[in-house]
Amino acid sequence: MSAPSAKRKTGAQIGRKKKTTIDEKKETVGPPQYAKKPHTHEIHGDKREDHYYYLNNSKSATVKKYLKQENEHVEHFFKNKAPAHLKKIRKELYKEMRARQIPHNVSLPSLNRHYWYYARLVPGAEYPLYCRRPYDKEKNVNVNFENEVAELFQRDPLTALPFYSDEVIFLDVNLFAKEQNLKFVDMGSFAISPDERSVAAMMDCSNGREVFTCFIVEIGGTVNFAQWLQRSASPAERSWASQMEAAGKSIYEELNQKNFSTHYSESPQSSKPNTPVTLSPSVGSPCSEIRKTPTDQGGDWQQSAKRPSHNIRYKLDLFDMSDDVFWLSNDTLLYFALDTKMRPFQLVCHDLTVEAQNEPQSESPADPTLICYEETDEKFWLSSLSFTADDAFLLFSSSSTDVSEWFVIPTSVFTNPLSEERPVTECIPVVRHEEGEVVSLDTCRERKQMLPFLKRMTEPFDRDYDVDHHRSILRTPGVTTSSPSDGAWIITSDYASSSPDTKLKNMAVFLEPDERINYHLFNSESLTDKALLPDDTALVPLFAYDPLVKVDDVDMNEHFLLLSVRKNGSPTSLFCSTETVRRWWSETQGREPIPLSALTDLSLVLRSALGSDEQKWRTEMIHLSELTADQQDASASLCDSSDEELVKVQTFFDRYYAEKVKITPTPQVVECSSDTDSFHCNSFNASVSSLTRLSAEYKVVYHGETNLLEVRLLREEYIPTAEEYPFESRDYCSMTLWAPSDSAFIDSQLTPIPTKEKPERVLLPVQLCWKRGMLDLSSPRRNPFVMHVYGSYGDSQDEEFSALRLSVLDRGFVWCSAAVRGGGEFGIPWRDAGRLMQRPTSVNDFVSVCAFLQNYPASFRHQGEGFCAPNRLISVGGSAGGMIVFRAMNMAPFLFRAVNGQVPFVDCLTSLLDDELPLTSSDWEEYGNPVESKEVYDCIKSTSPLDTLPEEWPTVEGSAGRRPHIFIESAFDDTRVGYWEPLKLTALLRERDGDEERELLHYCDFGGGHGGATGRFEHLHEVAREYAFMICISDELYD
Repeated sequence: MSAPSAKRKTGAQIGRKKKTTIDEKKETVGPPQYAKKPHTHEIHGDKREDHYYYLNNSKSATVKKYLKQENEHVEHFFKNKAPAHLKKIRKELYKEMRARQIPHNVSLPSLNRHYWYYARLVPGAEYPLYCRRPYDKEKNVNVNFENEVAELFQRDPLTALPFYSDEVIFLDVNLFAKEQNLKFVDMGSFAISPDERSVAAMMDCSNGREVFTCFIVEIGGTVNFAQWLQRSASPAERSWASQMEAAGKSIYEELNQKNFSTHYSESPQSSKPNTPVTLSPSVGSPCSEIRKTPTDQGGDWQQSAKRPSHNIRYKLDLFDMSDDVFWLSNDTLLYFALDTKMRPFQLVCHDLTVEAQNEPQSESPADPTLICYEETDEKFWLSSLSFTADDAFLLFSSSSTDVSEWFVIPTSVFTNPLSEERPVTECIPVVRHEEGEVVSLDTCRERKQMLPFLKRMTEPFDRDYDVDHHRSILRTPGVTTSSPSDGAWIITSDYASSSPDTKLKNMAVFLEPDERINYHLFNSESLTDKALLPDDTALVPLFAYDPLVKVDDVDMNEHFLLLSVRKNGSPTSLFCSTETVRRWWSETQGREPIPLSALTDLSLVLRSALGSDEQKWRTEMIHLSELTADQQDASASLCDSSDEELVKVQTFFDRYYAEKVKITPTPQVVECSSDTDSFHCNSFNASVSSLTRLSAEYKVVYHGETNLLEVRLLREEYIPTAEEYPFESRDYCSMTLWAPSDSAFIDSQLTPIPTKEKPERVLLPVQLCWKRGMLDLSSPRRNPFVMHVYGSYGDSQDEEFSALRLSVLDRGFVWCSAAVRGGGEFGIPWRDAGRLMQRPTSVNDFVSVCAFLQNYPASFRHQGEGFCAPNRLISVGGSAGGMIVFRAMNMAPFLFRAVNGQVPFVDCLTSLLDDELPLTSSDWEEYGNPVESKEVYDCIKSTSPLDTLPEEWPTVEGSAGRRPHIFIESAFDDTRVGYWEPLKLTALLRERDGDEERELLHYCDFGGGHGGATGRFEHLHEVAREYAFMICISDELYD
């Protein structure tokens, strides 16, 4: 690469008057000056110079120094360079976002065997407290606990749930982090042992690298510090805690402090149990030197002498682990070990009895682990340890981006899947046979060969699919069986193989002319120790394929199936009773599948259940025959003609846009899930939310004898209000705007990034929301727009209500989210239209969305007006979405006022050429393999922001080209997108661009990973920093 070019002309030099309101006399903290070191990449005859390749050395003191200098530069911007009236904007944002949180929130309880489980948040604590209460239906113990909690929310959502005498807090993540001396903690999954006396908790103790450690914690007593202070602590300790609370601090902030004062002032009421005392200025932390009082002062001293702590039986760290864990027995665990590329590749069986027998200082301890299975293909990751819905099988999967293989073990080989007896004493390594791979377990000292694992199927299941088992879906109610082979499998998939000559036997399948599969039913009798999946000639369809409905998942129990689907790009759930399936099977023997239109859409059920504000807590009984799909489809009509705000918007588009603009209501996000682990339960929970509607949770009970659904609102999200932070849901407006995918490239200077096949012209849904009365459609318009995008890996951006978002909406921002191709909003075709050799389509779509909002190019030529005025749009993208926003910036910088990239994937080509990095092998299924194919190499290079960064920024309609303001965020321990990718982009931007009026900020988080902060208040600080940047950059100072 040639030497850096001369500094380009600034606005002052080309006739634009330079702003003088920024205080340039203050001492500045400048960004680092990056050294350049020669490095060349060469493949397929193409050479790329990479002078900043050395930045990927995480052990380099120089690299860390650069990152810390960048962080200091960010602080300098907010403290000294930001507009004067916005100097304290971060603190203001944090304060108001925290004020909108309920400090002592609690989740709805969920029933698991003999206990209710729920999570608490206590004032000042970053992390939740996991709790349980006993449940015994026969003895009428806490049978109505869920209803009691719901009634408490209904009476006063700000009332804290009381601590109960029979409540056990078995895991306090705040206290756990202090005990383990962790600055960062993230809990993955946790599992309760079969005897319900221990919890296996998977904790990320790796500073966000997503390496988990398994802790076996005994359940008993209390480990909650706040509860201990309330119930058992001394007056001095309670006084200290009260003072901390009054000061707005968390008691957890002081747990490790050694020096404190034990002085306190005793009030007349202090002799009463659990009564706070009058505070003294000298009260400090009670956390090391506690009450040097004689022990003869009574039981209270004896009770509080032992401070709360977790009783950790074992810390399992022989392997780096993923976040899955599963109990086989009270002494045997299954989990997945990670390889050097952070891929879960081994299924490990861990015997705790061997762990217990090993001497602490033994030189040659017995190995308590055995490898049950190892996945050698680097594209495949092991995951999803679970029982089937009916507890008949143990499952886990090996999946790549495109292909799944499920492995099953019948639980009949155990004494009982949830037995207190010890069914598994030993695992042996995989034994290989011609018929496939077999795992054997020593069960109750009796050797039994397990069911052969299902092979990775190439015909017809060379696709991603899910599997579950239902023991009685085709059987007459009341008929019992002890064999799982009497049941049926339900498989969910999006594709089928094009080959009709598969050799699978006795499986029920539905194969449409376009070769798609939705659901398949097959009898499991053939799953013997030597048989694989049966032939597809016997497969029977359960639900008919509907091109307008994508089935994502199925949740089932004895009485019904819940289908998680996407209709019209929005998530909802469909309800189907098992009686409907049995009747269908009896009448047709599977000759005709059940049409999805015959199922009940639960979004319609919840809408029917909604009453007025005075009636919203009532119970509704809804007859399923009264609901039709036609009623639901009617909701997709154009915008509400009675909403004056939306009518004003539609009128604007009709006036200024050449093409008729389609506007529809913002979709609701409906999600349903089981409310208990019992297969025999007849109820489930449902939640509904939207951009401007607070989320609500419902209990839905199915009454099969009358074909009724009983719907009752359990709780509705509540936003605490104050005079300075008012909130009314009706004060906000939302809509979905449909933008043509080619709008940026018609009669304009822009050329789309080439794709292998010409993409189809489609309408792209863009969800928008704003505060009523603050949308300015006069000229010139001042509303800043914030546009979010992801559009990758088939993931969908299902936007729900966010209290944090209010902080920008209340300041006049319009919040937007674009669903571009490459995401999963409209199923597999939508995803495939933006991946592999079509990956540039995601960028082209995003550029078109942003151009359409601004009515480009007409508005730039003063021939029309855009809904968003030029130079008012801020783009936001994280991870793969960061690739989209920065590549769009390189193509059309004039469309963006600023770009916020959050852990952005910007050095795509270099990373995808390096198969030693985590994710590279699996990402080849999303982007293609640039090592093997020159065509793929060229395609990835054309979308890589670092490889397409312009030497000079493109001009627009005769105006000088300038880059947008930029704020980049990275994480030092990020294992998905290495910190060096965004850092290299920052260094290259600083090298090539000398426009001092355009901000370039880079903040690196040294205390977290790809997902950012895990603590609720730490997360607020992150969001406040991002929002503060947007607000400052949108100020007229930067016009």
